[in-house]
Parts: sequence; structure tokens; C-alpha cells
Amino acid sequence: MSAATQPTVKPIIPPLEQSSGGKFFPYSLTAHEITSSFGVDPELGLSSVEIGKQRTRYGSNSIQTIRPRPAWRLLVDQFASIVIALLAVAALVAWATGDVIEAIAILVVLVINALVGFVTEWQAGRALDALRRKSRTTTRVRREGIETTVDAEELVPADIIILNAGDRVPADARLLESYGLQTEESALTGESTPVDKAIEPVAEDTPLSERHPMVYLGTSIAAGRALAVVVDTGAQTELGRVGRAHARTVALFAIIGAQLGHMFNCRSRTRSAVDGIFRNPSIWAATPIVVLLQLLAIYFSPLAIVLGTERLSEIDWMVIGICFVVPVIVVEISKAAVRWQLTAVGKRKAEAS
Repeated sequence: MSAATQPTVKPIIPPLEQSSGGKFFPYSLTAHEITSSFGVDPELGLSSVEIGKQRTRYGSNSIQTIRPRPAWRLLVDQFASIVIALLAVAALVAWATGDVIEAIAILVVLVINALVGFVTEWQAGRALDALRRKSRTTTRVRREGIETTVDAEELVPADIIILNAGDRVPADARLLESYGLQTEESALTGESTPVDKAIEPVAEDTPLSERHPMVYLGTSIAAGRALAVVVDTGAQTELGRVGRAHARTVALFAIIGAQLGHMFNCRSRTRSAVDGIFRNPSIWAATPIVVLLQLLAIYFSPLAIVLGTERLSEIDWMVIGICFVVPVIVVEISKAAVRWQLTAVGKRKAEAS
């Protein structure tokens, strides 16, 4: 069918303006609702005019739009937040008032947080670069009623794409038709086995790995075939967001872990953290509550969506555990030094008398 005979469809309406609260959950909408929100006919696809408008609005389908930052800038950016600034001020106040031990503990937390954030973002950046190079491909698309092959970077939201076994998914897309479709999503979700897909909508709070009506950039088609509508491209895809979300999650909970460890030490400037610990019910009540809140913030889907957190690996939790232990060890060494000095002074006074 030519462009001249193509029926008129309503103008494309940005999906973000269609959903309540300014959020867009394409996997919670039916296939008809999602195509209606875009104003696109799945049998015809976009016209050349609509494609031009979408590309002007959203840019090219490339994660290369994210400008890489040099290593020194990554390190500096770890200190560029209100929380870090407040902790730095607290360390200066503690130092100025003679509370050297607390100042040292806070500075240790700051350094650990900076190193964890730097390493995590550096690794995430390298992973994104590798996945970006891997994800560049061509794809079958339906435009003006004609199926054609285009470079994946030319895709725009509302494009109708055709997927077959062996294809790499070129953008985040909502399934419109699915025939025995399975995807390989290990690069994005860590799922080691093929994931079955279906067109039926799911709840808004469904975690990424269970959003069966969706296919994502960076994954591939393991079996079956499908028709889908592109909903996100480039930096707005899950692949573009996952690295930043992961780095933010590790850095946040590393700080919480360090503060939790310091809680055991701040009860005294000289006594060990384990001295009388079992006689303090407040600590034992607070500790499991803090740990539970951390787990809920990551593994309870509604909270994870609100906070923008990602599930962490065993290595990530080891890093957070180190951030808990290191401040305790540093302050314990400082307390031991103070106790040794007090003991030496006491002995000298006893000998003098």
C-alpha cells in the first residue's frame, strides 16, 4: 500500500503525556491501547512525516548519545552530592570540636563511598560500551504499509518492527503479536534461560525480568516470531538506564552500611564496640530494621520503582559488607590507641606518686 492511499491516523501523542502521574508503563497496557496512545496503525506503520517528527523529538536510537566521562571526572562526581557535602561538614565540625575519632570515621566513609561509586560506574560504563557495540544491528520495520530493512539507529518510538528467531532486539518494544516467542535476556536481567513472552498486559509494579509483553534492547530472540511497537530508544531504554541505576544502588547502600557499622562504635570514644553491646536493646532493635528496609528498597518492587534501585549481585553485597566492617575496624584501632595512651598516662602518674 502506498503512502497516498494510507488512511489518516490521529497525530502521535507522546506516551508520557498519556499516563497518570507522568509515568509510562507500556507493559500494563493492552496492544490496542499502546498503539492508540501512539496513534499508529500496526498494519501500516509510521509515515515519513511522522518518522521525521519522532526523530526530531527523541533523537537517534543510540546509547552513544551518552557522552563518556573521563576517569578523573567520574571520581570527582562521587563527591558532588548534598549527602556527601553534609558528611564532609560533619567531619569538619567533629574535627574542630576535638572529636578526632568521629571525624576520621566519617572521612573513611566518604573515601569508601567514593571508591565504590567510582569502580561501579567505571565498570558499568565499560559494560554499557560493550553492550552498545553488540546491540548495533539492522531490523525489519513496517513503514507506510511496506516492510523494509533499516539500521537500528534509525528507529523511533511508535515504529512497528518484525522480530524473528536469531534477531537482536533493536529497541525497547511492546509486543503486539507473539508466536512462540522466547528471548535471551541474560545481558540485561541475568536470567540464564530463555524467557517466554506473551502479549497480555501485566501490573505496573512488575519487575523487569517478569514483564512478558516487553522485549528490550541488548537482548535477542531465542525462538518464535513477533510484531512489536517501539516504545523507547537510545538512552531512554532499560539498557541505557540499568548501569546508572546499579551504580546508584551500590553507592547508596554502601553509605548506609558504613553508617550502620559506625553506629556500633559511636556509643563511646574509648570503649570497644563489643563492650556491653548485648546490654543495649536499642542497637539490636535498630539493626534488623535497617537491614530489612535495605532489602525492601531493592527487592520490593513498588519501593524499587520509586527509589530507582536495582537488584544487587553477591559481589555487590560483599562490597557493602566491607563498607560496614572497615569503619568499625578503623575506629576500633583509634580507640585502642586512645586506651593505650590513657593507660600509659595512668602508669606515669602512679609511678610519680
